[in-house]
Amino acid sequence: MTVKQIESNGYDHNELVRCRLALLCVIGNTVLHADTISSIETLNKHFSGVHFFVVGDGNLSHFFNQFHFRGSPVYIFLENGIEKARLLGMVTTERLQAFIEKNMVQQ
Repeated sequence: MTVKQIESNGYDHNELVRCRLALLCVIGNTVLHADTISSIETLNKHFSGVHFFVVGDGNLSHFFNQFHFRGSPVYIFLENGIEKARLLGMVTTERLQAFIEKNMVQQ
């Protein structure tokens, strides 16, 4: 699967709902943006059953309102379009991997 970039004018909530498992990565304008994207791409290859979506700067206010948070980065694990767990702040690839694994096991 590819990592889907969500642009401000191209967001379709139904796309998240259609995915059995998804990780919504709202990264905004983080200082380590390139490292964060690299981690997400690495994990995307490792977890073939999880769809990865990345939201950059352009569409943050919509997601702030929909998922009720005010900062980034935030990683929201979704099951059938419903939030199951979230992880806040800059994290290592290993920490993000553990977060995904934990939530996949608890299905």
